[in-house]
Amino acid sequence: MMKWLKRQSAGKVILVAGLLSLGVFSLSLLVIGLVWRFASPTRAVEWDLWAMLESIASAGAFATVIGGGIVILAQLVETVDSRHLAVYNDVFQRMMRDEEIEARRWIYLKLPDDPEQGIASLSPEGQRHVKLVLNSFDHLGFLLKQEWITDEGIIEWVSPVVIKTWAKVGPYVEYEARRRGEPYYYGAAQHLARRCQEWWAKNRPGSGITWIEKAL
Repeated sequence: MMKWLKRQSAGKVILVAGLLSLGVFSLSLLVIGLVWRFASPTRAVEWDLWAMLESIASAGAFATVIGGGIVILAQLVETVDSRHLAVYNDVFQRMMRDEEIEARRWIYLKLPDDPEQGIASLSPEGQRHVKLVLNSFDHLGFLLKQEWITDEGIIEWVSPVVIKTWAKVGPYVEYEARRRGEPYYYGAAQHLARRCQEWWAKNRPGSGITWIEKAL
């Protein structure tokens, strides 16, 4: 229903809402007529008339509410989609900047596997690259934890990048959290990594990470 509403124009949504209201109203009249015919055959004609008019008015109000609900639902769907689009754009601009891509490439190719030795030998350039990527992951992870992002499509989109990068930087975060005695160290980034791993395990079972040199 939601997906169908998103594909329709405003005019078509209003038309559907009107037809639905008319259908509900007609069905309500039919039910009222049948109930009135078989349930109260002995009542006075004047009372029957006013009660019938009241029932018809109630049926009309109910049908109007149903039709109006469809229009409001369509507006809510459009609002949610606009919010998701704004989040997509924000994530894209942040994670697809040249410096972000360069930082992730440095991590893929040059970050040592052993975090204890890697931190001891990490150059200022390498530290900048790692912190830049972790800060971006932490930003997105915070939005997820606060449920400001609810669309699984965003998780699907960022999962390949997050999982591949986390395979390198994740051990560093875990080591640094233990060393500092701060299990919450980059906690939002850890949350993002878990969400992406869960999505990947569910939707891409058996898919691993492929490391190649001189890639795009």
